[in-house]
Amino acid sequence: MTVFKPLKSKWLFVPELYAQPFREIGVKIENPRPELLVFEEEKKKVKKLLPDSPFVVVAPGARWETKRYPVERFLQVALTLKGYGLEVVVVGGKGEEEIGKFLKKEAGVTELCGKLSLRESLAVISLSLGIISNDSAVLHMGRAVKVPVLAIF
Repeated sequence: MTVFKPLKSKWLFVPELYAQPFREIGVKIENPRPELLVFEEEKKKVKKLLPDSPFVVVAPGARWETKRYPVERFLQVALTLKGYGLEVVVVGGKGEEEIGKFLKKEAGVTELCGKLSLRESLAVISLSLGIISNDSAVLHMGRAVKVPVLAIF
């Protein structure tokens, strides 16, 4: 069973922290949210690899082991999403290929770990309904292309 619960502390938004010193010296910054553009040609290229129906991106990797949600729990997440009729696309680097293969075998996900460039990963994320990720680069990529993000800490 997967349990979701909200944080009970005030949310720390890192770009706001970075913007504050500039505001203090008079630089007007209205929205410090990161933004990355994804080109149509990039989306067209990755669409060939993606399910035809709505999908959620799952990113089980993280540089530090202490930031990784257990793979068995990501399996539960994938199965739950599929139970709601959503497809699951797993992204990550070469270091996550084994996790991706496990999730493909056990949950029938579309597995793209180690197969995409950063820009291609960004295009996949931009086409998704949202992402579920550890505290990793993928989390920030999702924010930068303005898709809903569920972060696991």
